[in-house]
This record gives sequence, C-alpha cells and structure tokens, in this order.
Amino acid sequence: MKGTRWLRLTTLGVIALLGTVAACDGGMESRLLEPKHETEQVLLSWETGTGFVVVRETEERVGAVEAVIGPAGGTLSLGEHILFVPPHAVDAEATFRMEKHAGTHVRLHLTASRHAENDVGRRGFKRPLTLMLSYRDAANLAAADISALQVMYIRNDNRVKPLPSSINYFDRWVGTELRHFSEYGIGWPNFHGSSPEAVGSGARQAY
Repeated sequence: MKGTRWLRLTTLGVIALLGTVAACDGGMESRLLEPKHETEQVLLSWETGTGFVVVRETEERVGAVEAVIGPAGGTLSLGEHILFVPPHAVDAEATFRMEKHAGTHVRLHLTASRHAENDVGRRGFKRPLTLMLSYRDAANLAAADISALQVMYIRNDNRVKPLPSSINYFDRWVGTELRHFSEYGIGWPNFHGSSPEAVGSGARQAY
C-alpha cells in the first residue's frame, strides 16, 4: 500500500503519515489542495441550537489518502487522524477515502465507494468503524475545554450533530464509532450563546 502526502501549508513542507496503515489492499492516491484564509468557526446543532466551536490547528494542513479495503478490514491514516475499519464491516472491496480540505479547522470528509461516489458509505456498514481525530496541534483549545470535546457529524449546510465520543488524553485523540460516512470534525459546546461567526442554516435533513 503506497503512502500519501500531507502538506503543511505555512512551511510548504511535506509531512509523512504517522502510524502504520495495515491490512489494506490496492492503490492509493493523494491530492494537495490550495490554502484559504478562515476565521473561527462556531457550528450550530440542528437539534438543540447549541453552538460548537470547531478545533483549529496552529498550521494549515491539507491532503487525502485512499485505499481499497475489503472484508479483512484495514486502517487509513492522514497525519494523526486515523480510521479503523474492522473485519466484516463490508462484504466486498470498496475504496475508502479520507480527505482534509484547505483550512486550519479539523474537518475531514470520509467516503467509501464501489460503483458510485460514497455509495457504500451512504448505505452503511455491517460493523461500526472507529474514527479518531487528533487535537494535538489545536490553537484555540483551552485545557478546561478538552473534557467537553466531541466528534461532530457535519451536514452540507454546516449544521452539526455531536456524536458519543471518548477522549484519549495521552495521545490527544477524540474517537467515535461510525455507521455511515459524511463530513466529521471535532469541537466543544459554546455555552456562552451563539457567536456572530456562527455558521449553519437551512432545512433539516435526516442523518
């Protein structure tokens, strides 16, 4: 299984993936994306209206990794973000892709495709997958907020649903189990009320 590139845009250096990618078959592609300036993001829950502050990294990193994974399972790593696909999560090979678009906020797009874009990821998996997102390089996270971190499912309209999550304080990961694929990020609730920078509007849609 080939490696991928992970670009630190502020230094224009290429960082090797951390961790071992195991039990995967097939090829892998990488793509580097253009940088863009962004401000703090507060995304609103479509269920409660609570704002969630998205973790922002000290430096902008973008990139993508993909591999063909079958019934034996496997692992994808992008920087310090890791996806574990357990055995028998899929009944046939599919192309799993993890991608971080331009920007300093920790937001990743996940797809699993066989015949069409994310057809497997939308249909769902036979066993839950584990997604671990890193907050190691967070620039906007106070120590008091770490215990409130959650992985968030992010809809196309930027509304979010916080997911049941666990925190690895030593390795600085926030993990959750996934049954479907979409966009995910990490953040913590802004209990001080909605911010002027709050993002997210539009009609409700089912998860």
